[in-house]
Amino acid sequence: MNSTVMLTIDGQNTVVVVGGGLAGCSAAIEAAKRGAKVILLEKETKLGGNSAKATSGINGWGTRAQADQGILDSGKYFERDTYLSGRSGNCKPELVKVLSVKSAHAVDWLTSLEIPLSVLSQLGGHSRKRTHRAPDREDGTPVPIGFAIMRKLEEHIRGELLGSVRVETTARLSRLLYDSVTLPTGEMVTMVRGVEYERSMASGDGTDEETVRVYANAVVLATGGFSNDHTTTSLLQEYAPHLMGYPTTNGVWATGDGVKLARELGAELVDMDKVQLHPTGMINPKDPQARTLFLGPEALRGSGGILLNTKGERFVNELGLRSVVSQAIIAQGDEYPGSQARKFAYCVLNEAAAGLFGKGALGFYWKKMNLFRFAENVHELAVLIGCEESTLLRTLESYKDLSSLDRKCPLTGKDVFPCVIGPQGPFYVAYVTPSIHYTMGGCLISPSAEILTVDKTDILNRHRPILGLFGAGEVTGGVHGGNRLGGNSLLECVVFGRIAGERAAHTALEVLSAQETGSFRGNPAMNSTSWTRGTVLQLLPDDPSSSNMESVSDIGYRLVINLPNAFQTSGLALLQPILIKLSSPYSGAIQPLRVVPTTLPEELGIISIPLPPLTTHKDEVPPWVYALQPGDEVEMQAGPIEASVSSLEKRLMQTKEGSGANLVILATAPEGVNPMLQLLRASSRHPLQEKLNNVRLLYAAKNLSEMRYLDALKNLCSERIEFLFALDNPPTKWTEEVEMDELTVKKIIPPTEDTSQSIIVVLTQKAEQISFLKQFLGAKRFEEGVSLFFIT
Repeated sequence: MNSTVMLTIDGQNTVVVVGGGLAGCSAAIEAAKRGAKVILLEKETKLGGNSAKATSGINGWGTRAQADQGILDSGKYFERDTYLSGRSGNCKPELVKVLSVKSAHAVDWLTSLEIPLSVLSQLGGHSRKRTHRAPDREDGTPVPIGFAIMRKLEEHIRGELLGSVRVETTARLSRLLYDSVTLPTGEMVTMVRGVEYERSMASGDGTDEETVRVYANAVVLATGGFSNDHTTTSLLQEYAPHLMGYPTTNGVWATGDGVKLARELGAELVDMDKVQLHPTGMINPKDPQARTLFLGPEALRGSGGILLNTKGERFVNELGLRSVVSQAIIAQGDEYPGSQARKFAYCVLNEAAAGLFGKGALGFYWKKMNLFRFAENVHELAVLIGCEESTLLRTLESYKDLSSLDRKCPLTGKDVFPCVIGPQGPFYVAYVTPSIHYTMGGCLISPSAEILTVDKTDILNRHRPILGLFGAGEVTGGVHGGNRLGGNSLLECVVFGRIAGERAAHTALEVLSAQETGSFRGNPAMNSTSWTRGTVLQLLPDDPSSSNMESVSDIGYRLVINLPNAFQTSGLALLQPILIKLSSPYSGAIQPLRVVPTTLPEELGIISIPLPPLTTHKDEVPPWVYALQPGDEVEMQAGPIEASVSSLEKRLMQTKEGSGANLVILATAPEGVNPMLQLLRASSRHPLQEKLNNVRLLYAAKNLSEMRYLDALKNLCSERIEFLFALDNPPTKWTEEVEMDELTVKKIIPPTEDTSQSIIVVLTQKAEQISFLKQFLGAKRFEEGVSLFFIT
């Protein structure tokens, strides 16, 4: 029997979090802390998910544990390691930066919940010891870090947050509830309103299925990846069919539910074909064909364990990237008997490595799970492997020399040796095979954990959030690129889970001003009389015309600031500047930033500000702006509006649809770039899009280095946008215009018969240009009615 019921929560500020792993629990805790009522849904009978199975630990730099152990680390090393590991996919710089900057905060937050994270190890692909886990208990029993974290978070949710978080288990997400609403721009967009899920209910006749519908102000997807998706709609089959035969370390719940439902709403998916093989799935000799395997922790190799083939030879840098080590095992071609031809290797630890790994942890895998074998000496190890004892002895002698002297291995390039391993036994041996461990792909998110979709109406082809929908953890993509570093999974769950919870709660607390059914306008965040606090989302190089990351100092940046709420507008008028200062008691002595953003007045949640290159135009942007980091707080205020700006906005509003009006923009770089971009974006959207016959742009600069967005603008200019580019000092092979002179300006001005319908906007601060254009455009060469605006 199946019935449908409505689940309601007291109060209107409701957030639904789907997924009871680390990302979901982090989001639920943070949302409740921010005042929301939370419903936490978990498809299994208990919380934990794959997070509870995690064994390697959580990464963080600049932590107390690193300081206590004298380890020098910083964001530049962490970010480099993350990019290097993920270079075959999409490591979004803004997401990596947030992950890095907030890593120590994530470790501190877990520590505040009484989770000890004092043991450090250097995992494969890392250049520093930065992966934190808990020490063994006093009696020597291990503390499985993922399980320990999840138990503490569940205790916190079911204890301190009992009145704020409602936990629903055996709740299988089946649908995202949404409305199509109209923005003031005229766009139809999707707004998520809640979820529908199925749950099992005990009855006298057995078990009944019940459909539950719950409406909410925001939804956080933390449903995990698709590493065990063998359903009829398998994402694994769709994107990585060549891996379908591999075992997995994931539970049966990893079927990509959230990714599938978000895709139906238009979510942008990235790196879906990037599926990580972990090199050390542990084969159980009693069940070598098992589909789900125990994960051999990264710390096995991080503590000094070595990998041998069936000849008793090393063949890879054990601390290399997971992808590299996995492929090396496969390339050896050694098949474990009775396992359906699974490729494998021997993971060998001696007493020193076992001590670093933790004797208690080793005992769990060895004596409780029967996943290790014991060899007293080299002879017994050779018998276990089935190789020539002389070959094995030669391998161990060679490795002893390398590891005791810290010499680089000429065969594998290994140059970090956690301990010395040689012929001296005893040895602990596990059979390991590459196994599907993690799916790097998923729903693209913003640094605010908003799930994104492509904004097809934006002239810069940027993404916009699906309103009311957030994501964290393995359901998302864009963080890890083509290959995830060990220890970054738990970190991602905490960092973006907490961000998602906070932003979802603020969304839930925001009262939307509805004008009519199916439409809304966000409440303004700023005014010109008081300061509003915002949070830096990102500050990154941003120049679509340049793909040369080596010349980053010569290109522009983009500063993005979160408004207090994802459903708020800025409160700025068209082309109105914003004032930004540091949120500090000493900010009064520091020059504020005054700038026109490219964000349109009706856009929600953020302020986006292109900035000039760091090495030029230093007088325009205070130096402190370039030192901002994600998470820094700033204060914002609406700046003064020029009379010409007010007049322009009034003229545009009075323009009637079908009037045949032409918008002509004459802009000089660098000062006219931001107003130009905002005006171009506004002209491509409702209501201006319907009012304007065409748009014409003359973009001029002294040198090519000042002319940012050149290639992007060329690509954007469609049949509705005519453009000319002019340089005072053109480089070799320049084929566009030379100087903004009378001949050049004439080319962009509409024909005489159309000039009475023209709105001409001049965006420059150059006195000579203003003087020339006032004289030229003010002459009696146009019919009466031409609208001319000089905006400086």
